[in-house]
Amino acid sequence: MTLRIQKGELEKRKNDVNYKKFVYDRLKVQDYPERVCLGGVTNSQSKKISSKVKLSMLSDVLLTVQIFRPVQIVSNQKYRGVESLLVDQEVAVLGQQKLTQLRDSIGCVSDIAVPGDFSENPNFPPELRAEDLYKSGFFYINGVFYNDMRNTGNRDYSRQIRAWAETVEGVGPFTSKNMEDCQFMDLDLRLGYPYVYVHQGFCEHLIVFSDLRLCHPDDSQDICDYPMYLRTPRKQRIICMVCHIKTSRWVTFGNKRVPEDPFFFCENCFFKYNYTADGKKIGDFEAHLYFDRTAIF
Repeated sequence: MTLRIQKGELEKRKNDVNYKKFVYDRLKVQDYPERVCLGGVTNSQSKKISSKVKLSMLSDVLLTVQIFRPVQIVSNQKYRGVESLLVDQEVAVLGQQKLTQLRDSIGCVSDIAVPGDFSENPNFPPELRAEDLYKSGFFYINGVFYNDMRNTGNRDYSRQIRAWAETVEGVGPFTSKNMEDCQFMDLDLRLGYPYVYVHQGFCEHLIVFSDLRLCHPDDSQDICDYPMYLRTPRKQRIICMVCHIKTSRWVTFGNKRVPEDPFFFCENCFFKYNYTADGKKIGDFEAHLYFDRTAIF
């Protein structure tokens, strides 16, 4: 079935030049030399915090983890599935490391977003990001929910799921553990099998453990270098829908003065189009700060 689907996909790219360009623009991967990569190259930050604790050769394993973009809805049925299944980051972790260390290394725009409608006072300086307010999250791996309970205010997101599974025949049973108490060497993993990472309540990422091997002399021997960013795909920014030049900084909802909802603005176009010279709001809409994916790395 996999080969059949792959063959159909390749034929579709061959017969449709526009579809081929659409796919390749989103699947090309480039290495970022400023980040740590396998082969013993470390970035400046890692050199500054270099630890005296070294990794004993051949005493640990190296796991390669692929973190996918959050599941999205693609309006164009022709391209459905391409945009929603993209590897957003690829990270190397050690078997002795905690699951929380992987979670802390995952970058997502949902964490750096500033919640709230700022349309009435867009000059109000945001103080708290979503990651400061909503710190809960979990990994779901082989029937076990690994919850991040490091903070006293964190919630067990899996509680409702486990309660629902008890009422449905053929689903579960599920168990729950604390993420901060589990190492990767304690997990029973399947390479290439999709697992789930959920944070911010409903931001859901597929994660795949794509490779597992013993450490070798060419790997960095400094534990502080791990989790180690291996590569990240090229991110296409969402540009302002007015000037079509600058990166979007604001997004509006329910704005009847624009042709699309939501509508993205850069900083300059947002204030000039939606507010008078003395700063009064024009029309009725909600305005939220927008952080593009290119702001993560």
